[in-house]
Amino acid sequence: MIHLNKDLVQQLEIVNLLSCQTKPLSSKEISKSIGEITSSTVLNYCKILKEEIETIYPDNDLRMSIDNQGIFLENRGVTLTKLKNYLLSSDLSYQILYAVLVQNKVDTYWFCLSHGTSHSTLRRKIGSINSDISKFGFHIYCANNFFIEGEEIKLRNFFSIFLWIIHRKFSDIPDISSKNFYLDLADSLLTTNAAFSYEPELLSFFLCTTDLRVKNGHIIEQTEENDIFLRNYICNKPMALSYWQESDYTFMRFSYFSHILKDPEDLDYLDSFSLSSIEDKLIEDWIKCFNQTFGTVSPANLDFVRKILKRNIISERMLKISTNLVPLFVYDDFNIFKKEYKFFCKKFDGFFRKLNKRYPELNNEFYRNFCFYICLVVLPPEQIRPKIKVFCLTDYTYILNRMFEYTLETKLVNQYILEFSNDPDDADLIISNLTMPDNLKHELDDRHFLLLENPFSDQNLDTISKAMTTISLQ
Repeated sequence: MIHLNKDLVQQLEIVNLLSCQTKPLSSKEISKSIGEITSSTVLNYCKILKEEIETIYPDNDLRMSIDNQGIFLENRGVTLTKLKNYLLSSDLSYQILYAVLVQNKVDTYWFCLSHGTSHSTLRRKIGSINSDISKFGFHIYCANNFFIEGEEIKLRNFFSIFLWIIHRKFSDIPDISSKNFYLDLADSLLTTNAAFSYEPELLSFFLCTTDLRVKNGHIIEQTEENDIFLRNYICNKPMALSYWQESDYTFMRFSYFSHILKDPEDLDYLDSFSLSSIEDKLIEDWIKCFNQTFGTVSPANLDFVRKILKRNIISERMLKISTNLVPLFVYDDFNIFKKEYKFFCKKFDGFFRKLNKRYPELNNEFYRNFCFYICLVVLPPEQIRPKIKVFCLTDYTYILNRMFEYTLETKLVNQYILEFSNDPDDADLIISNLTMPDNLKHELDDRHFLLLENPFSDQNLDTISKAMTTISLQ
């Protein structure tokens, strides 16, 4: 993980939190949600963010209001990319890493002058970055010039992912030269090579970082491992990249596809690669833990799992992909999903615990997320929805009672299989708009009981949903 400035990370966390809200939050509520930040600091950050948003979005498509009702981020249909690019590009860690990518050697004096920082601050920050990137085998040296050294294949992959995770869209990277060249090149590859089935924005990150390294005179070292890889991973370099070596294009392509989940047919090249007995056993143990937790899957999905796991092993060996580059705020969409599908996540947690008992070295955030994605692909959450039996005790007419049951089914269709019972003894959850006699309530003491005057209201439907979540997780 590249540790960005703490103030910057907390501002980004505030933006991400507010972007998910439908009503204002107080600075105290924001402070409690984020943690390790006071409400007064939250208010100061929001005032800074408000000014920056007004500058970046002059048409008020994104607007932050701060008043007696609280703090609210109003979005009229725009992405937060411009704001995040502005914030992240102002971080010194980012500026240093970007500089050593686009230049072979960076003049220390002119960098400090142009970025408004001192030589001692630069050295301290480079020392901090070196602590973060040492796990990759990289090091930034600093004297009159500063530059980065490390294994070339891994460096190119590192820079591609670093820029991709931060900027998300290549065209939104500020001040990059020849931006249109890379986007046009990506377009041409997408047109002429069916294997590249994703948009040019994503592919451009990998093309750009490789091209910059090639133009700065960096070459991929000839080793026995690299030579074996090149013999087994065959692809044809396009004419537009005639000044690249075959190895430049091959490893760029492999790096790109190491971060994309594809169909099994696009992973057939893996048949040419052999794994060690230990690596083969890891794949079989992974599948065994999965089957014990979720049950068996189709042969096609099983083949997909084997190939994706094999690709991950080879990618880790060649590219060192198993370390997150930036803090957790980039996974906000992922975390929102986890909140919606708690039963699936509980099942996954059980699977991952079993796997970690056998392979504790895999207990890291990257591999956890990687495994979670695989489970989502081969076994979508709706296929393992928990069944909950519900008994409704109301004074509604038959039709109105059925309408209530239908409302529950519609609201919770992706999370639960609901079965409406005529017998309260057989139910997991009893919902009533009537006061239940004490003797009957005592008899049903081990059941979840909800007394809701108006079960149709949004607030009470949320209460019912939370009760079902509690039941499913027991």
